Amino acid sequence: MALSTVVQGLTDASLLAAYTDQAGTPWVGSSAGAVLTRTGGVWHSEPLPGGGLVTGIWGGEVGELLATVGTDLLERDVEGLWHPLNVASGGNILLGIWGLSATDAWVHGVGGTILRRTAAGWVPATTGTTEEIWGVAGRALDDLIAVGQNGTILESRDSGVTWVGQSSPTMRTLFAVAAEPGGRTVAVGSGGTIIVRDGDTWQQVVSPTPLNLFDVTVASPGRFTVLGDGGTLLEGDGFTWHQAEVRGARENLRAVTGPAGHRTAVGWAGTILDEAAGWGTALAGGSLYGVHVPASGPALAVGTGGLAYERQGGGWTPIYIPTPASLYAVAGPSASDRIAVGDSGTIMHQQGGAWTREIFATGAFLRSVWYDGTHALAVGRSGTVLARENGSWRSIASGTTQFLRRVAGERWDRLYVVGDSGTAMVWDGTKLANLSVSTEQNLRGILVSGERDVWFVGDLGTIIRGEGTGWTPQYSPTLNDIRGIRRVGSSYYIVGDFRQVYRLDGTTWTSIGVQAPGFWLDLAGDTELVVVGELGRIDEGQR
Repeated sequence: MALSTVVQGLTDASLLAAYTDQAGTPWVGSSAGAVLTRTGGVWHSEPLPGGGLVTGIWGGEVGELLATVGTDLLERDVEGLWHPLNVASGGNILLGIWGLSATDAWVHGVGGTILRRTAAGWVPATTGTTEEIWGVAGRALDDLIAVGQNGTILESRDSGVTWVGQSSPTMRTLFAVAAEPGGRTVAVGSGGTIIVRDGDTWQQVVSPTPLNLFDVTVASPGRFTVLGDGGTLLEGDGFTWHQAEVRGARENLRAVTGPAGHRTAVGWAGTILDEAAGWGTALAGGSLYGVHVPASGPALAVGTGGLAYERQGGGWTPIYIPTPASLYAVAGPSASDRIAVGDSGTIMHQQGGAWTREIFATGAFLRSVWYDGTHALAVGRSGTVLARENGSWRSIASGTTQFLRRVAGERWDRLYVVGDSGTAMVWDGTKLANLSVSTEQNLRGILVSGERDVWFVGDLGTIIRGEGTGWTPQYSPTLNDIRGIRRVGSSYYIVGDFRQVYRLDGTTWTSIGVQAPGFWLDLAGDTELVVVGELGRIDEGQR
């Protein structure tokens, strides 16, 4: 069986800055010293000399593109290469760049730094502060605003030559500011802070979130868009705000760009959201932790921040599961009846095409679930075990505080549970009993293929097999951590660190995957194999 990649993100780095040029092409700066752009509908990456963290990106004249990276301002040439410009940053880290026109632009950063563009180059402005300057915006050369650390607000009436401190209604750090032509100015910051200037005075308004807010833009006349941590995306007029629905991965968002209706939002784990798709996932580098391949109907993969893909018509499509929590496992008797579990005690139940959250009063971090349509068992951190019977969940005493990482089995009254430090247990439908498997390694995967064919796998290449008379360590083809095990036909497959995939036929293990950075985290399938892991990657293989 050969595996082929069908889904993969471009990067798992944080995307921190975004800009759309005059031709409508989006440009995105990452924390991994690269700029991402989309041409022909496909995203690709351009590395920057020396790497570094891209904090700002902007273009002036047609074809011009500038980016702030560390203490440098870089310019992109016509061949797509980036070169540093001579900028008097004084050794201060630059945090962004913004322009009002092709000839009027400002770079800002640490130590109260603001540099303005002139015919002679980039010259320092007088700011009178040493606070970090995180955002600059304005309506005209005589109405410019800069915001920053400790609630700093500066105004300039002379094209940004000098900046004067203003009275601020907050001591929170302000990360971004946007000014509506002829209307209001809005700045946002830490702790969900939103302040508004409507006239000459700034005032703080009620925010619908306590999460940090990192960008604000004018969406349309009288309307602003704000985004931030936890996939937060707000729409409002400055004074009144509501949460917009995000149908893609709910990673921490950092910047938004583009014309209304076709905007792009970017954030952590290589996440790019498309407004035209209801703020759905256009690209994601977050991890996929769990996959479910039913006998018929769509397969499903779940991961960080509610990231999810469903196989539809032979291809994998991002879908919306209404939770911001990371989901680590999914199981069920069919494609129309399955349960997914994850962080913050999250339990999501799919019936038909609809997902609902099943309530259970716990803050547990759940990592695995078994579900047959009638009963379910979920396990997680600190020995958490939850059982579902007659549609209700209850806590089960596990007798351990170890992190429980996997539950699997063929029937409700004989399920196996494994976890850290060699923890292994069997569930009889009522209670758990310990198993002695003679290992102290963390166990992460289970395969049950009949009463006398049970396998546990885990760290440092651990493979243990039970055949009814005891548990026996097996030869392992790797010393790296093994994350999962599956049987397809008469062959056994294991996956794990460095994207290793091995197949066991008889007594011989064969490597069938090229080693690469990152982890495989789960696998599923009975007549085929679907493997998921880091960088939002899904691989498939057919017998």
